[in-house]
Amino acid sequence: MSINNTHQTSSTKKDLPEDVLMEILVKTEPKTVARCRCLSKRWYRQLSSYQFVKRNFFATKGRHFSILLTFGFPPWEIGRDWLTSIHGESQATAPIRLPFNTSEFGWWSVIGCDNGLVCLRYSLHGLPSEIMLWNPLTRRTRILKDPGSVRSLHAVCIYNFGYTSGIDQYYVVHAYKRSFRDRRLEFTFYDSRMNDWIEHVIEDKVIQKLGPNSVWLNGVVFWINWVGEDYIHPLCVVCYELKSGQLNRYTIPKIAKKKFQYLSAFNDKVCYISYDSTCQDDKIGIWKLDTNASRKKMWQNILSINPISIGFNPNIFIGDQIIMLMEHRSNLMRINDRHNTEICLKSLNIKKNQSKELFYRTWMEEIEIKSLSLLLQGMLNP
Repeated sequence: MSINNTHQTSSTKKDLPEDVLMEILVKTEPKTVARCRCLSKRWYRQLSSYQFVKRNFFATKGRHFSILLTFGFPPWEIGRDWLTSIHGESQATAPIRLPFNTSEFGWWSVIGCDNGLVCLRYSLHGLPSEIMLWNPLTRRTRILKDPGSVRSLHAVCIYNFGYTSGIDQYYVVHAYKRSFRDRRLEFTFYDSRMNDWIEHVIEDKVIQKLGPNSVWLNGVVFWINWVGEDYIHPLCVVCYELKSGQLNRYTIPKIAKKKFQYLSAFNDKVCYISYDSTCQDDKIGIWKLDTNASRKKMWQNILSINPISIGFNPNIFIGDQIIMLMEHRSNLMRINDRHNTEICLKSLNIKKNQSKELFYRTWMEEIEIKSLSLLLQGMLNP
């Protein structure tokens, strides 16, 4: 390139209007935008403003994401859990360093992820515990008190986290019961707009055990109500709306109940996912729950597929893809390395019925999967 062309190119870059640059950055990957903030204090202020962050999030939502896997050892073995990130496009894996250090008696767990934020429950020294909202991209954190710190012995003690339909308000939800037979179901949730915890008590004789698997959708939390002698039979889907404090129950049809079931969000709808395994093949049934429809049309079987294999873990739905997590453990009956654990993460295309391996790892010891989460890239501050 000649000297004249070089000067011409540099002058063109200087003459590029700032509003055009901002429009380009609005559609740029949040990770790249976060790096651009280091150019100057002025750029830092502009690219960190709430209006820009909001526009950038909606312009890039769903295009850049990672899958978070929490690994750990069984309770009877000494060891610490660790968090691994799998990039959604390149499938590159990288360890994630948490924003705190725990002692040998400390612990942590992932409550959930939404709009680029990770909600963690942790304890540095064993007790008491706290809740942290953390953006791994901007490294901003916010610490909240944990209402479950004094209710650790309750039969039901579960959490959830998510935003409302926009990005202006999020909730951290804690639901608990003293025993499965207790009619008293208590909710404590944190409202980011009010910056306070709110308590709500509901008396319900039908709800017994709310499972740890839940779905958050636009300010509404959904659980499966498990009943029976061993609390292994799904009876209904429990729906709790935070703004109104209203609790509803929707009976699961018998035809939808199979050997293994859980809830998941699919195409912005709450779906009841059921697995059925036979000698001939394995099937996944997806039942959409429409809470606004009549009783006859409330449940609709929208999809049935025959996957290559079934893993007994709740999966993640991303468009036409199902992120399937599979675990296999075996005792090798050897003097050394007697335990073997295989973890495999696959992406199954629903339309093409084709699978692709995203992650595979083997340990010569007993390893557990503690959580599987989908993290969208975003620059929102907690």
